[in-house]
Formats: sequence, structure tokens, C-alpha cells
Amino acid sequence: MDTLLQTYRIKLDLTPVNYVRSFHDTINWKNRLIGILGQKGVGKSTMILQHIKMHDKIEESLYVQADDFYFAGHRIYDLALAFFQLGGKKLYIDEIHKYAGWTTEIKMIYDQLPLLQVVYL
Repeated sequence: MDTLLQTYRIKLDLTPVNYVRSFHDTINWKNRLIGILGQKGVGKSTMILQHIKMHDKIEESLYVQADDFYFAGHRIYDLALAFFQLGGKKLYIDEIHKYAGWTTEIKMIYDQLPLLQVVYL
């Protein structure tokens, strides 16, 4: 998980906040489970990183990409549980469609970790 945290911090540092997509304000960010759909290349990932940078406590949030090598040997559910146990409150999962069985694991996270907010795209 340390590698994922390092990657997350690097991505945040490189994310500009001078322009934010207008659809950011149409999302109810208070929901426990949020799915963001849209075509490739429209700025979903950048918008999520901007949201974290501008509205979240960075140490309580984690942004990961489900197609990362880490998930070849680890489950998203296990990451969510470990992150929550370390004080995590918001988990953002990008490229979720590239992770086999993602719907089952998202449901398990939702059912078993009710204090963890999950945003996937």
C-alpha cells in the first residue's frame, strides 16, 4: 500500500486546480457511494484529483487506479479495509472497469465498511 500512497501524493502534486470542470458541482459529494461515468479523455480523473486537493483532507483520502500492478496480487476490498483501519475516510478508485469482479467488491465495501465513502470511475 505504500507504493499506492506515494503514487497518490505524486499525482496530487501534479494536478492543477486553476480550472475545474463544470460537472464537478453537479455531483452530490456527500453520498457514500458515487459512480462517475463518461467518455475517455473528458477529465474525470483530473476532476477527482482536483476535488481531493480542494475539498478533502489529503491524509484521509486515497486515489488509486484499479489497473495498477498492485491489484494483480491484492483485492480492492482488502485495500479498502486496510485503508479504513488506518483512518481512511474516502477511497477514490479510477479505471474500475479494468478490475475483474469490481461490482462484488464495491458492494462488499459498501455493506461492510459503512463509514468509508467510495467514489469510482
